[in-house]
Amino acid sequence: MHNTISQHHFAVTKPVKDNFVKDRLQEMWMTDFSECNGEELALSFEDKKFMDIMSSNVRLKDGKYELPLPLRNAEPHLPESRQQARSRLNSIKRRLRSDNRFREDYTAFMEEIIRKGYAKECTDGYGQWYIPHHGVYHPRKSKIRVVFDCAAQNAGVSLNTELLQGPDLTNSLLGVLMRFRLERVAFMADIESMFYQVKVPEQHRKFIRFF
Repeated sequence: MHNTISQHHFAVTKPVKDNFVKDRLQEMWMTDFSECNGEELALSFEDKKFMDIMSSNVRLKDGKYELPLPLRNAEPHLPESRQQARSRLNSIKRRLRSDNRFREDYTAFMEEIIRKGYAKECTDGYGQWYIPHHGVYHPRKSKIRVVFDCAAQNAGVSLNTELLQGPDLTNSLLGVLMRFRLERVAFMADIESMFYQVKVPEQHRKFIRFF
């Protein structure tokens, strides 16, 4: 003789009066799209100083945002760097003379940032710090990118060492991908020459000169 066990399925037919379950479900669904699961971004002392500098000094001038360099000190201790920048430039010159494609692309890049007003010729004497630069090609693209080397050191000091890094405000890749589930159609866009379009106030331009 065998016993048989039957299975029964039940469903709630009346609305739940307590919103607790509903709220918990809503919370669970929304955490799919949360960058930091509701936790506040923890800021260090330097991060707070960085944010204070940026938020209190941002300006909108002629349709462009102007932001100061986030200096650790109002007057950074940057040694003379003209000789180092000239030496790096001489290395670039040798490649410009020997590589026609590199010369044409490098020249076009520099002419473009001057034509668009991202950089301008200085006529008021020497600056306090000069940034070396070099050109690199993307492995999958033919377009050159001129890199301004703010990490270049002279006497153990670089422009980067004198700047506050600031908090990491980049959206997490997971959060970006999860938000694609919010709507039926997703758009992706980019700002051309974004960093070049942020202006630097006159008093800080002496720190970002180049040959």
